[in-house]
Amino acid sequence: MTRPRTFQAARPDPRQQAPTEASLRLKGTMALLGVGLAILAFLVAIDRPQWFHIRPATGTSLALSHAMKGKPADNKGQQPAKAATHP
Repeated sequence: MTRPRTFQAARPDPRQQAPTEASLRLKGTMALLGVGLAILAFLVAIDRPQWFHIRPATGTSLALSHAMKGKPADNKGQQPAKAATHP
């Protein structure tokens, strides 16, 4: 007569379970670290609004922006003025 089969074969081997548990724990820790660093970067960024000012990209646009400092655009919806010709 043979012995009845037990369900021990269906249980995971503890030696095989340990590496998967450790890798899951490591993945969870790294995910929490990533979220924490993202929140820290966000909080630092909102404390420094000067980082997000739009600046001229080229030398020409920089010169044009300095030339227009303090001069509002006054021709909204109007045709540009024609240059005066001298005889």
